[in-house]
Amino acid sequence: MKKRIVVLSSVITVLMALVLFSQPGFHNRRLELRNLLRQQTGSDVEITWNPITDAPSFLRGSIPVVGVAAQDADSAASAAFAFAEQYAALFGLRYASQELGVTQNNVDALNMRHVTFQQMYQGVEVYGAQMKLHFSADGQEIVAVGSSIVPGICPR
Repeated sequence: MKKRIVVLSSVITVLMALVLFSQPGFHNRRLELRNLLRQQTGSDVEITWNPITDAPSFLRGSIPVVGVAAQDADSAASAAFAFAEQYAALFGLRYASQELGVTQNNVDALNMRHVTFQQMYQGVEVYGAQMKLHFSADGQEIVAVGSSIVPGICPR
């Protein structure tokens, strides 16, 4: 009985993925977002997409920091929030400042700063939903973003 349920749920998941990926405009949306990022950053940003949520799970490139360089904890948090607000639609967020809270803000042995957000919904943490921004050592660029954000949980 349990085996049948597992097999059935696996088949349903595969069918849902096939329907999602066969939708017209699916690949166009990704291309549009990549081009927008390229245009706004002035460089090619590599994007890895989550096949289930169709949101980015990893970005790598040179994304300029808006405003003050992220050289201390406060300026890094501000730069991270500015990035999240600017690219909220890319990650499926509606109000990044309300949906994200800083949980970690530290510097590693290479002098790179890392800011981690936890996604929240109505004040409750969304389990496993985080975004981690990695800044260059000089704090002038975001060089990578890892994300497990759950898109679209705030109603539009």
